[in-house]
Amino acid sequence: MTLNLNRITGVLALGDAMGMPTEVRSQTNIWRMHPNGIRKLLPSEGGSPYSRDLPAGSVTDDTINTILLAKMLIKNHGQVDVNY
Repeated sequence: MTLNLNRITGVLALGDAMGMPTEVRSQTNIWRMHPNGIRKLLPSEGGSPYSRDLPAGSVTDDTINTILLAKMLIKNHGQVDVNY
């Protein structure tokens, strides 16, 4: 099996974009706002001190940091380099 970094990155980014509207919210609050779950890409929601005005499909720093970490691990053959 060949590792396809683009596909892995895409799946991670999609998962992050799906969860972005509910970032930093409690599970109770999420279920109250989305009783049937989230089944499509949504814009960010207000009502939180951490809310941002992001359009549907936006990724967060979680995706960006995961990509940076993956690139460092690939470049350094699995070793963490704090100076990367």
